[in-house]
Amino acid sequence: MGSVSSVGVVAITFAEYVSIDGSMLHRLPDGVSLEEGALVEPLSVGMQACNRAGLKPGSSVAIVGSGPIGFFPMLVARSFGASKVYMIDVFDSRLEKAKELGCDGIIHAGKNSTTEQIASLTHGRCVDVVFDTSGSSKGASSTPFLAKRGGVIVLVGWPEVPSFPFSMETVIEKELDVRGVNRYCNTFGPVLSLLASKTLSVEGIISHRFPFDQVVEAFTFASEHRGDVNKVVIG
Repeated sequence: MGSVSSVGVVAITFAEYVSIDGSMLHRLPDGVSLEEGALVEPLSVGMQACNRAGLKPGSSVAIVGSGPIGFFPMLVARSFGASKVYMIDVFDSRLEKAKELGCDGIIHAGKNSTTEQIASLTHGRCVDVVFDTSGSSKGASSTPFLAKRGGVIVLVGWPEVPSFPFSMETVIEKELDVRGVNRYCNTFGPVLSLLASKTLSVEGIISHRFPFDQVVEAFTFASEHRGDVNKVVIG
């Protein structure tokens, strides 16, 4: 699947019938709905991010970008025992949704310095782990300033450019670990277990639903209403 283009993935996923090797499939546990099953894939991105971070109970977390992917590391981090989770974005509606889903603090990146706000919320300590899910070079480049000394940065989003200024001086001075995430590995099973045990709930994540015959309309809507969309489900 790694060699399939994004267009190919969409074409396969939204076909009426799909042939997949049985070893690649997971059965939905009793009590896990089809809509929850549809969110196992993005939840797996969140699981991989938390795994890569080495997230431990009691850790404090900041997530840059509370878009369709940003909510999932937040939910998984909670299931890992994170003590504080802060969300950073430029859309008020997304920040309000993050608050509704249980984050401990929201930061509007367009109004004040994110570094100063994180420092204020953490009494100058900053956070143990910073996830960037923004998909923007500006968001990713802010992460070294949000992490505590000896903290971890996990880059999840794909920025709009292949390279950009990144404060290596801060990374070195604060002895930060910078780790990347590319999809996931062996995470579907653990995510399904969390859903089945109700340790993790995705209630409230889905903001819009489209029928199967409106796939194009669904993608268009999501693209044109970025600030209002959390997660779109087609089915």
